[in-house]
Amino acid sequence: MTDIFNNPSKPFYRFGDIMLLSKIETNKWVQFNCEGFKNTGKEIDVKTAQLIATLMKNHSWYVQQLAHYVWNITDKQASLNELNAALSELINSKVNTLSKRNRKP
Repeated sequence: MTDIFNNPSKPFYRFGDIMLLSKIETNKWVQFNCEGFKNTGKEIDVKTAQLIATLMKNHSWYVQQLAHYVWNITDKQASLNELNAALSELINSKVNTLSKRNRKP
């Protein structure tokens, strides 16, 4: 990603300052996900919210993506069952995407 800003042959070369951000801490993700579920009339237990961040190694995009998958399949209360189902769905969606890319016309 940094190549588009650091490579003189790229259109965004020296477009702005490079800022490397640290990952958001797990406890912040737990709070964020618990509040997000609560604000939409759903619940997620702390253990499950923590596991989402841990499984995704606190990478913002992936934590939010998995949390969305969990939220999407949750009726009222998210638990490890919903997390397992969401993780399987997420992995399967990526496998399908990759296999489509690798097919030759």
